[in-house]
This record gives sequence, C-alpha cells and structure tokens, in this order.
Amino acid sequence: MLKLDLVERGHVCMAVVDAKCPNCGNIIKIETNRLLSGCPYCKASFNTNDAIQAYRTHIATGGKAVDNTFEIEDNKLIRYNGRSKSVTVPSGIEIIGYEAFRFEGAKDEHVLQSIILPSSVKVIEEGAFANNIVVTNIDLSECDNLVEIGPRAFSGCRSIYEIDLSKCSSLEKIGEKVFAGCKGLGSVKFPTSLNEIGQSAFMNTGLTEIDLSMIKLKKLDTQIFKSCPQLESVILANCDKVGDINKDSFPELESLLRLDFSNCKNITSINDSAFTKFKRLQYINFSGCENLQYIENNAFKDCVNLIECTFGDLPKLQVIGKNAFRGCRALENVDLSQTNIKSIEIWGFGQCPVLRTISLPESIETISSWAFNECDSIMTINLSNCINLAYIEQAAFQNCKSAQAIILPDNVNVISKSAFQGCVMAKSIKFPANVGTIESLAFADMSNLQELSFTNCSILISIDKEAFRNETSLQTIDFSNCGIQTICEEAFKGCSKLRDIKFANNENLMSVQLGAFSGCKKIKKLNISGIANGDKVFDKKAFDGVKFTTK
Repeated sequence: MLKLDLVERGHVCMAVVDAKCPNCGNIIKIETNRLLSGCPYCKASFNTNDAIQAYRTHIATGGKAVDNTFEIEDNKLIRYNGRSKSVTVPSGIEIIGYEAFRFEGAKDEHVLQSIILPSSVKVIEEGAFANNIVVTNIDLSECDNLVEIGPRAFSGCRSIYEIDLSKCSSLEKIGEKVFAGCKGLGSVKFPTSLNEIGQSAFMNTGLTEIDLSMIKLKKLDTQIFKSCPQLESVILANCDKVGDINKDSFPELESLLRLDFSNCKNITSINDSAFTKFKRLQYINFSGCENLQYIENNAFKDCVNLIECTFGDLPKLQVIGKNAFRGCRALENVDLSQTNIKSIEIWGFGQCPVLRTISLPESIETISSWAFNECDSIMTINLSNCINLAYIEQAAFQNCKSAQAIILPDNVNVISKSAFQGCVMAKSIKFPANVGTIESLAFADMSNLQELSFTNCSILISIDKEAFRNETSLQTIDFSNCGIQTICEEAFKGCSKLRDIKFANNENLMSVQLGAFSGCKKIKKLNISGIANGDKVFDKKAFDGVKFTTK
C-alpha cells in the first residue's frame, strides 16, 4: 500500500509519498504533483512517477518501507546507520564525515565487512571508518577524485589486510595515525600524487614493508614508522626529503631487515649510534646519496646480522667514524672504491669475522688503529690503489688470520705497532721504496711467511722491536740496496727456520741491537761484506744462541 502524507504549503495541501531514488536507491519523500523530483542524498534529478514506481517495486519484492541507512547533508555522508555486511556508498557523496562509519558495539555485534566508495568522494574525514573490527575490505579503486584522508580514518580496523590507494590519483595527504591499530594490515600501496603522510600513520599495524620510492613527499617525518612491530623493509629510494639520520629517526623498529636510502640526495650524515639497536638489520643501501659526507661513530655498531652495506657512488663521503661497523658479524664485503673517503677511524670495521673483501679508493689517507682488527676472513689485504696512504696505524689489520697476501701502497711511510700482527696465513709481503719505519710487532706472529725483501727500500730508517717476531716459516731476508740504519732489539727473534740473510750495499746500517736475531738457529753463515762498518754494527748478543761464521 502506498503511504500518503498531506503537507500544507500555503493554503494548498500537497500529497507527499514514499519513493525510491532511481540513482542511489535511498528511500525518500517526494511531492506527487511535481513532474520532476530530486534526491536529497545524491542530488540526482529524475521523473517523479519513475521514483514512485521504483518504491512500489521495492515494497513488492520485500524491501523495507523506510530506509534511514545513510544520513546525508549537502553531498556529505554524516552517518551510516545500516547493519549490512556489505555497503556501497551512494554516488554523488563527496565527503565521508567525521566518524561516519565508526562502530562502538560489542565484538559480536559487528557485521560490516566490505565498503565500496564511489569516484565522487573527495575527502575522508577524521575517524570515518574507525573501529570497524571485522571489516576486511575497503574498496577505493574508483576514488580518483579523493584528495585527503583525515587522521585515524581507518584506525582500529584490525581485520583489514590490504589497502590499495594506487588508483587514488589525486590523493595528496594522509593524516596522522590513519592506519593505527590495523593489526592485520600487511600491505599498503600508494599513489604517486601523495606528498604528505602524518605522524604514526602506521602505528601498531602488521605491515612488513613500506615502499615510498615512487612518491614525492613535501616532507618526511620518520615518526610515521613509529611502533610498527612487524616492519621489516623500508624503501625510501629517490626520496629527496630524507635528511640526516639519527638514533631517533626510526624509533621502535628493531624488527627491520632492510633499509633502502638509494638516491636520497639530502642525506649528509648518518649520525652517532643511528642504528646500534637494529640487531636484525641485514641490508642497507646508500648508493647515489651524492651529498653523504659522514658515517659517524657507532652508526652500525653491533648490527650482528648486517650482511650487506651498499655504498656505491658517494663522491662526498669523507669519514667512516669510530666503531661505525664494529661487531657487524655477518658483513661480508666492504666496497668503498667509488667514494672519496679520506679516513677510516678507530675500529671502523673491527671484529667483522666473516668480512672477506675490502676495496678502498685512491683518496684514503688514514687507516686508523684497529680499523680492520680481527676480521678473520679477509683473504687479501690489497692497498696498492691507496696512493695517498702514508700511515697505517696501530693494529689496523691485526689478526686478519685468513689473509694470504699483503700488498702495501707505494707511498706508505710508517707501518705502526702490530699493524699486521697475527696475519698467520700471509706468505709474502713486498715493501715499497718509500717505507721509512716499521714499528714494533708490525708483522709479528705470521707463521706462514717464507721470505722478506727490503731491496730498494732506500729511506728505511728502522725495523723496531719484535717487528717480525716468531715468523716460524721465514727462511730468507734480503736487505740488498736497503737504506736501513737500525735493526732493533729482538726484531727477528724466534724466526726458527731463517737460514739466509743478505746484506749488500748497506752503507747506512749503524746498529743491529741486542737479540735482533736471537733463536734463529738455522743461520750457519753470514756475509757482512756489504756493510760499511762490518761486524762493528752488531751487538754482541744480536745473534744470541746462534752459532755461525762470517765472511
């Protein structure tokens, strides 16, 4: 039965009946004397009789006589009052209002599972869909006019596993905490138009990866990643709004496995202790960060699972700071060959036990104390390309136990205390002409070293105390044409297989000190004819415990 109401307008009573909008399907009231009527919800115009007939059909097929599912004012959806599992928001709606779909009922009262939004939507206001705990799907694939999603819009929708915004080609802004508490959310796809993401946008979600590489943010507040306990990968490649990285840049993200900063052109520094808490971090990429200058102290210290750090082309990188990569126990390769680095500071890469290869640039001037100490797996220490390296500091490569070859740069002048001590697998060392001082213990305890040649080391001043102590496989030493002045106490002590020492044109040799060759019991003859001062340069106990003849 058609429900008829009479509405007095002036002195005339107008018949008002229920009808159904042919466009959006909402149940409305219309005046029967009008040829054309309009829908207050979607603003569509239609023939009055068509709407009345649509309502009659609606009733005849079991539809409800009154439908207050949507409360709409001026193209704005104020409130959804329905109890359906699936909802299609009427076409023509431009704004989803404040908490329009928010539901606060008991868990077993939640029924809404799927929401489809029309292309007309431009703004989703704060909390619009909040706390719909059984919603699994919000379809925004037609929302090409959507410009802004307000704060907490989807917060608490803990059953949503995917949000696809990639078709929202006009979307510019996502508000703070927009997905907060979406514990099931594992994937978010962004449109290239997006330029702002609010703080804590992904807080307490189930996201494992966030890829911002294809969007152009006006600013990046890294607090957007705060409290993402499942997050394993953050891709910020090409994001020129990423600035210097500090220890608060990625708070509460100890779950991270991968960070990609490639082509982030505004990063100038990785600051002190920036990633020291990231024990699970495995991969990090800085290639193309053309303004990166410093990786500061402790930046990646004790990142025990870090396998790969890609440096790539970094023309302004100057310093690897103290302890920067110390204790990165899974790091396998260090390639700095495309950088202009000048200094690796104390313990820079120390205690990286599976580090196998290192490649250093021409620009490097200082390898500081313990820089590669206890890097047990380095196979070759090749410094030949380091033409500006004059000083290798104390214990820089100490206990690199797998290094089979040590190749020194032509311009190195000082090899400091214990620089290569304990490199037990090294079989050969070639000393360049410019070496001036070999300090105490510099090459001690290298049990596989078989020969040493100092030929043409014309400015070599001294070989200090115990510099080559306990080279138990060493058989020959050649000082021919060497400018050596002093061989200090116990310099070659304990070289038990040493048989032959060659002196020739050693006019500058002034002193071979106490115990310099003590314990070298295989020496039987010593030719000192090439020494200007003959046997006068030798301390009485220079060869303590060794019996030999001279000529």
